[in-house]
Amino acid sequence: MSRLPLPVMCLLLAAAGILLSGTPVRAVEGAAKGYTLEFRRAMNDAIEAFTDRDFTKAEAALATADKIVPATVFSLNIHAAIEIERGRYPQGERYCRAVLQKDPKFFPARFNLGEIQALQKHYAAARAIFQEIQKDDPGNDLLQYRIIVTYLMENNDAAAQELLGQMKFPCDSGAYYYANAAWAFAHGDKAGAEVWIRDGDWVFSHRANTELLNVFYDVGWMQRPVPMAMRAAEASTPAPAPAGANPPVKAAPATPAAAPQ
Repeated sequence: MSRLPLPVMCLLLAAAGILLSGTPVRAVEGAAKGYTLEFRRAMNDAIEAFTDRDFTKAEAALATADKIVPATVFSLNIHAAIEIERGRYPQGERYCRAVLQKDPKFFPARFNLGEIQALQKHYAAARAIFQEIQKDDPGNDLLQYRIIVTYLMENNDAAAQELLGQMKFPCDSGAYYYANAAWAFAHGDKAGAEVWIRDGDWVFSHRANTELLNVFYDVGWMQRPVPMAMRAAEASTPAPAPAGANPPVKAAPATPAAAPQ
């Protein structure tokens, strides 16, 4: 369940104001003012790598960005999203709270705090966070979608169906389609869910719906495909050495960025 998000949808929201192209989100509109082209390129690289689930490459891009402008809310939030995807929830939460110290209303970090709860199956706690954010953004499709899924995971069909009926259509994202797919999955209708997903991806594109789709992987309704970076690594792995051969020397792994204390 990530991390508009972002992220992580949460992640894409975090970077939307500083990408080289794309429509800014209200939460970060105008944030690109004053940032250099080099910084924006580094952040764009981090977004692309994160979307491809190449977290090592994303961290390298963030390191470049942080050398240009240290510890922006954008880079801190992506660090949070990476930690969340790795299952290191306390570190992810510390990054989120570091962001909120700089900007208490920063949507992506607030959203990610809800995702941390949802990923740990604390659905009521996650819903409370999403509903609190809704007070500032009552028409947000992503929040409505995430709240519906929390109800479905609790088998609260009445609440989920009520909110599903309230979703705007046409909508501003693929959330309407994916919310209906979630309902179908929760009720054993895999074929119906796949139709909703296909329609949503036809209207808004598969890549635009990545974070909506990630929710289905996180709750176990679908199996996550092997990331591109992992497939490339497996393809380049040499065959086992003959018996008695000296093993190759490996470089020490890079130390991940430390979460704010």
